[in-house]
Amino acid sequence: MKNNTSFVRLVGNIKWLLLSFVFSAISSKTNALSVELPFYEDFSSGGFEQNGWTPVTANWQVTWQDGNDYPCAVFNWNPVIYNGSATLTSPMLSATAIELGNIMFELDIKLTDRFETSTEHLFIEVSDGDNWVVLQEFTNQGSFDWQVLKYNITEFTMGLEFAIRFRAEGQYSGNIVGWFFDNIHIYRNCDRPEKVTLQHFAQGMSLGFNTPSSLLPVAEWMFYGDDDNFSGIGLTNGGSFSVAARWDAESLAYYSNCSITKIKFFLQDDGFTSIIVKIWKSDGSDTLLLSQLMPDPVPGQWCEVVLETPITVDLQHELWAGYEVIGQPPGKFPAGTDYGPALTGFGDLISLDGGVTWDALSEIAPTLSYNWNIQLFMDDYGYVQPPSEFRYNIYRSLEYNPYEYLSTLVHMPYQYEYVFLDDLEGVPWTTSSFCYKVTSVWDNGFDFCESEPALQEEFWADYVCALYLVNVFENTNHFSVFPNPARDAINITSNDEIEYIEVSDLLGMTIKKQVFSGLKAAVLSVAGLSSGVYNLRIHTSDGIFVSKVVVKHE
Repeated sequence: MKNNTSFVRLVGNIKWLLLSFVFSAISSKTNALSVELPFYEDFSSGGFEQNGWTPVTANWQVTWQDGNDYPCAVFNWNPVIYNGSATLTSPMLSATAIELGNIMFELDIKLTDRFETSTEHLFIEVSDGDNWVVLQEFTNQGSFDWQVLKYNITEFTMGLEFAIRFRAEGQYSGNIVGWFFDNIHIYRNCDRPEKVTLQHFAQGMSLGFNTPSSLLPVAEWMFYGDDDNFSGIGLTNGGSFSVAARWDAESLAYYSNCSITKIKFFLQDDGFTSIIVKIWKSDGSDTLLLSQLMPDPVPGQWCEVVLETPITVDLQHELWAGYEVIGQPPGKFPAGTDYGPALTGFGDLISLDGGVTWDALSEIAPTLSYNWNIQLFMDDYGYVQPPSEFRYNIYRSLEYNPYEYLSTLVHMPYQYEYVFLDDLEGVPWTTSSFCYKVTSVWDNGFDFCESEPALQEEFWADYVCALYLVNVFENTNHFSVFPNPARDAINITSNDEIEYIEVSDLLGMTIKKQVFSGLKAAVLSVAGLSSGVYNLRIHTSDGIFVSKVVVKHE
């Protein structure tokens, strides 16, 4: 299962770090009684002691003057600290029994700055019990309001006892008012099914969904920019040069179970002496993984090399790939690029000294903001093995009552789309609203985790609803609806007596119901509805008639 690290980026005041900075081990925490996940802290106790936090220096306080909502923890500038640091460390937390899913760390953070000196720093860290690892660094480059951060800390914590820590340091704490923290939540989640859909059929409801994407096989090209060649780059006076793209650990996380089986690149012009294809990893001193003379490269098209020995993705080191152009004549532009803009420092690296030093093309020549057309084929060789007892649970709600367990579908190897048929033939009701949720159950016989419900692809709701209707007609000869679109009210006339009218949104949720008690002409107010498309259900003495209406207030 792939564990994808995800971050929420703030603007203007964060320095992003590689997740490899290690600090001193926890010394005072390793013998503490650990707390099982999930762990939640909103500082409502008014202090640090109740939940086992360890503040170092009196700058760490719980304040009822701020929070998201009140109270929250704060690193206060007072008492003043010169050229020093202060930490706030959580109790030891336990993930020793967790084998499945992802361990997530969420919190709210805020900075009230004073002088914007860029000399005061806040580090958010996680420990596996031996080493501290920096997740993110903040610098006082201006105040920012409450922001929500989210980290995937699985690789540092699964199966271990661990802690989190906030470390404030700088030249003079009076440069800020305070770093504020709230709503710290550390929990385990598991990947959910995807793209849940619901359709009405003659005998009932058809519920469809896809398996979690983490169980899907990966066989795709990895690259920056777009997939078309736009232009070419060369040296004005000719010569030799190298181009490359690089991927860091965050970029490679999705491909953690993959191997590189092919590389391809686009050559714009001819005339060069030769092309040498290269793949290497950066680990302080570069380690060459592939260096191959390209036989008979053809300009004007993609040139592909199949690796005799696939290269396994290594998340501990940066991955670089590119090629060296040898003997380019003046006036030629062999190195193909996309349309841009460049992902500076990742998709546009160039070297003029045989790969000793590298520059971002978009920095040394800002008008040339392009990515090289270099692609790597990532392959996990097909089937991703789920836990031994992996399955899907289906829940149903009738008329918006609480959801109840309905059924289970067993996961089938190599099957990525599922359909569950809920047979409602012979139901005693005339019309009912049915809602469904579907979850993934990750179960290996030792550890168990049920996911959040699958989301709809279009509306991002974690449920699907539809009406099961008997004696429903769409024959507009029996009724009329006008105006459509409507702004304030809709006029409905019917050949039969109207009992009541329901309005529902496109998710199937009933948002308005009005009784008319036998009228054949009715006026339905829509002034309180947001602009959009709605389903109209007209219940009459002769059956139910349905129609779509558009509400437009502009």
